[in-house]
Amino acid sequence: MDDQLTFEDHEDDIRLRTAWPRVLEDLRGSSLRRGYERYLENLRPRTMRGGVAQIDVAGTFSADFIRKHLLSRLQECLSERLGDAVTAQINVVAEERRIVGGPEMASSIRPAAPVASRPAHTFSPESRFKFDTYITGQENRLACAAARRVAAEPGLKYNPLFIFGKSGYGKTHLMHAIAHEIRETDPSASIMYLTAQQFAEGLIQAIQSKRVDSFRKNFRSVQVWLVDDIQFLINKERTAEEVFYIFNELQSSRKQVVLCSDRAPRDLYGVDERLRSRFESGLVADIQEPDTETRCAILRSKAEQMGTPIPMDIALFFAEKVEGSIRTLEGALTKLLAHASILGIPLTMELAEQIVKQDHSTQTGKKLKHSHIVQMVSREFGVSVDDIKGQSRKADIVQARQAAIYVARELTSDSYSHIARAVGNRDHTTLIHGYKAVTIKMAKDDDYKLKIQSIMQTLRPEENHS
Repeated sequence: MDDQLTFEDHEDDIRLRTAWPRVLEDLRGSSLRRGYERYLENLRPRTMRGGVAQIDVAGTFSADFIRKHLLSRLQECLSERLGDAVTAQINVVAEERRIVGGPEMASSIRPAAPVASRPAHTFSPESRFKFDTYITGQENRLACAAARRVAAEPGLKYNPLFIFGKSGYGKTHLMHAIAHEIRETDPSASIMYLTAQQFAEGLIQAIQSKRVDSFRKNFRSVQVWLVDDIQFLINKERTAEEVFYIFNELQSSRKQVVLCSDRAPRDLYGVDERLRSRFESGLVADIQEPDTETRCAILRSKAEQMGTPIPMDIALFFAEKVEGSIRTLEGALTKLLAHASILGIPLTMELAEQIVKQDHSTQTGKKLKHSHIVQMVSREFGVSVDDIKGQSRKADIVQARQAAIYVARELTSDSYSHIARAVGNRDHTTLIHGYKAVTIKMAKDDDYKLKIQSIMQTLRPEENHS
């Protein structure tokens, strides 16, 4: 299913899909249990009729999990955002890529034909995700240049290529662009794209059917292996072990491996050190948050691709006022164009201001300060700010200090050297250890995780007046 709206869509479909990013934000902010959030990424809103929203999901395993654990809350969030009682129907769609244990395994994101009828390792990259449509700026120049080099010489340069950055910054776009470029040179190239979660689902099926050897064999003829959301391997020992096995075999055969993650290999705590070191053995390239000019250029490019160019002043206004990922920016653009089309009115600054005020006004304001983070952690953990900044090694103080480091890193994405000033000018190694300690404890202790999530949820609105 294409996530983009068209002017032929039913009005209820437009309402559903324009509200979807906010629905996901509500779900993520509702203290989900450990491991639940990753299943949200597989959901795709399709249509809505008579108060019933059709939601597609790739993989039976994910669909069953969502129906059992997340459906009720999903329906509540949909109803709140759409203003009417909404029932969600979860559908496993045949056109979505998923892994199976046998030779029919397909790896295209949206194959044109049913999975079973397509040859193994067939990958159909998104037509809109090419290098020509990828807007480059200082924050993504290295990643884009490396991706181009990999596409020109797969298996010879930067193998593996590890690209990391926050969700919505263009990592998946580059993966598809690599596939497009390679296919133009060699239409018969065997390219596999999948997420780490889909790999895990395929492995589970293979284990259940006692076909692990067959599962592994499916990867041997792959010339290019593109793996998205590799951070899913955290605390998944068996899955990570299989990735390690396949990674080594492909790399030793000079097959190209490209990996994407929301964090650097060194920050994949809970993943075996051997695998992390393999990820760092090629080129690691990060994608930072794009600046206003780049966001503006991306927005205008997206509008042109959708067939409705927008004025520069509106693009610049959105780039400045709509904070968050490029997906959030695209969502605002989609809503702008949908409103103009449905209401039959021109694209004006007044309409743009109305959309920002309605959906994005809570995002504007100054950046969250480290001092506010430390103060909040101080209150929640019952230790003083001076103690957090001080030299005490008492367990409760160390725990609070580490929590402040973790929260600051997660909410601001600032460098450790910048964060260090807020917790007593500690060295880089101490901060990394603190972040890792919190990550490990959250994975093992649900109550502790809820406490950290509560602090983060409370702090997010304070971005507006910090």
